[in-house]
Amino acid sequence: MLSGRALHALVRFRQCPELAREISAIDEVRSVRGREAVKPSVLKRSIVIAGHKTSVSLEAEFWNSLKEIARERGMTLQELVAAIDGNRQHANLSSAIRLFVLGAYRDQRR
Repeated sequence: MLSGRALHALVRFRQCPELAREISAIDEVRSVRGREAVKPSVLKRSIVIAGHKTSVSLEAEFWNSLKEIARERGMTLQELVAAIDGNRQHANLSSAIRLFVLGAYRDQRR
């Protein structure tokens, strides 16, 4: 049985294929095994590292945690990200930041 949105997409397909594809794509992203998925809130921020401006995309929870860790260490967010960037083992800065946050919270538990 088709969902209301899928049926709508099928009807609209002949009238406006672009709209039908957009609706279909949105439904596919939202649908996870028959349940509605929670869309992560990814925020993109610009940070200057070693005089170069770069963009970092992280979920809101990681930005909040990173700010908290920086505050606890008496650093600015920019200083902490620069330190993570200088020590990273991964090509992707966003991944390195996520792993850093995970590691910081693991260390607190020990």
